[in-house]
Amino acid sequence: MSSNNDEYQCGIVRWFLESKGIGFIQRSNVGSDIFVEHTTLEEAGYKVLVEGQKVEFKIRNGSRGPEAENIRIVS
Repeated sequence: MSSNNDEYQCGIVRWFLESKGIGFIQRSNVGSDIFVEHTTLEEAGYKVLVEGQKVEFKIRNGSRGPEAENIRIVS
């Protein structure tokens, strides 16, 4: 799976189910949600995301469509 966008995008965690390791981030510049899964969080050094948390991320083409990668929590 390759990255299709080299620029970081901003968003807010809409929800994240720790038990399943999946969730969605609402993109600030587009308004649509993007999928996130635990494997991309682990690569970035995180275990979970929290609803309402501000994040930056890149987008890659996953097996089921676009998904977040290289996630950074914005403080």
